[in-house]
Amino acid sequence: MERAKFRRSRRTRTAEDQPHRTSVPPRVRPTPTHPKETNVIRLPEGSSPGRFPLDIGGPRDGVTSVCWSRDGEQVFSGSRDGTIRVWSSVNGAQVALLQGHTNTVHAIAISFDGRFIASASSDCTVRLWSVRSFQAVSPPFEHADELYCVTFSPDRKRVACGGKDTKVYLWDIQPYTKPEAGDDHPAPELPLPPSDEDASTSCTRRSFQNS
Repeated sequence: MERAKFRRSRRTRTAEDQPHRTSVPPRVRPTPTHPKETNVIRLPEGSSPGRFPLDIGGPRDGVTSVCWSRDGEQVFSGSRDGTIRVWSSVNGAQVALLQGHTNTVHAIAISFDGRFIASASSDCTVRLWSVRSFQAVSPPFEHADELYCVTFSPDRKRVACGGKDTKVYLWDIQPYTKPEAGDDHPAPELPLPPSDEDASTSCTRRSFQNS
């Protein structure tokens, strides 16, 4: 039996002969959110008698630090846009906006009497604010490198801060924490910080370096 012979067609293919392909859009993966930064401040259940969980819409640039007021009625938040915002823990409304930092606010601390807050920032400064007027009560405490943490001494006479340069700094803040500070009276000028070679114990700023 002879094998059937087939001749290859020389007919030119048309568009109808082409297989139909369906374009599939590329898969888009959601951008992961950093677990330590969010633009929502969530108040935990039971944070105050009779209160319920409350999501407070924060700044768009990420919340990097938070701090309670001493009476629990307000929450202070720092963000990467350099602002500090004051929120009501009752209804989530923004109470005030504190502006002065020019970079990320990494830490916020409140004094033991609840009258002042201090903030540490990547702009290499610590700033002191009045909780009553929401205004700065001193010039910025300037450093040579970024700052990541800050706290008050129990007697409210000093603040301690530290950051990228591995040192801890102590600043005397008594001229700015008097009752009249932050009112109509201007705050006194900030003395120049001493050099690292200055070993005087009476200086305004003292530094300690990690070994």
